Amino acid sequence: MERFIEGLFKFYITYSPLEKGKSRLINLATHLFSGRKKKYLTSFGAYMSLDLSQYVDSNIYFRGQYEKNILLFIKQLKEKFDVDYFIDAGANIGQHSLYCAKELNITLVYSFEANPYVYNRLVENIKDNELDKYVHPYNLALSDDDGEIVIVVPDDRNLGGAYIQPATHSKNSKKSIKAVKLDDSINEIGKSGILKIDVEGAEALVLKGANRLLESGTIKAIFIEICDKYLSRFGYERNDIFNLLESHGYYGKVIIGSRLEEYNSHKSAGLLEMVFIMKQD
Repeated sequence: MERFIEGLFKFYITYSPLEKGKSRLINLATHLFSGRKKKYLTSFGAYMSLDLSQYVDSNIYFRGQYEKNILLFIKQLKEKFDVDYFIDAGANIGQHSLYCAKELNITLVYSFEANPYVYNRLVENIKDNELDKYVHPYNLALSDDDGEIVIVVPDDRNLGGAYIQPATHSKNSKKSIKAVKLDDSINEIGKSGILKIDVEGAEALVLKGANRLLESGTIKAIFIEICDKYLSRFGYERNDIFNLLESHGYYGKVIIGSRLEEYNSHKSAGLLEMVFIMKQD
């Protein structure tokens, strides 16, 4: 019976032209199919090991990919800037990294994932696609300074929503993870790259730890998720990110579905998906 229900979910979410209700069904699926594991071929030809109790995994399984619009914009900017490297800060189980290596033929991909359990699944997905030569995973947190952090997981059904916290702030004996600056983690860099950051509020820390890379001008575009609530965990506001990136010569656009729109502070509240693009002379 469970497989029959799963099949109905998948048929509707995959083939129905109506988007209404699909997100609710996927959220429901994370409850109904808890513990179900799948080896799945994505819409861009990568095999992925999925856990249907996880929000991101369920989206990949039922939709064929997660954040399809982001993937398409990465493709467009890859072609525009002749990109030869990709940095995935907050890689989760590796979908964006695999897409860049397999679909876009980017031969230098750096994938950073702090959560050890999620990191192990990231490594598994890289190996299953024989992309070890191109995708380089790191079980590290990215920050503005070296140190030790712990992982805080607010929701066991969405490990991608985990965030970092200094180990000195932890009230229990959680295992600590090393935090490093992006500038100190990458020795060789290509001529033109894209950076994707999705680290549940620590985005400003990642950017401050990438000052050398930003000044070099090699990062042509930065995809970043901005949430006021999450930024406040670290004492930052969205304007801190805007000002920092503008000072390095980037202009920001809000991603609305398949469109890029100008930022409007009165209309753009809550969670923002944005891309900051290097200004061209």
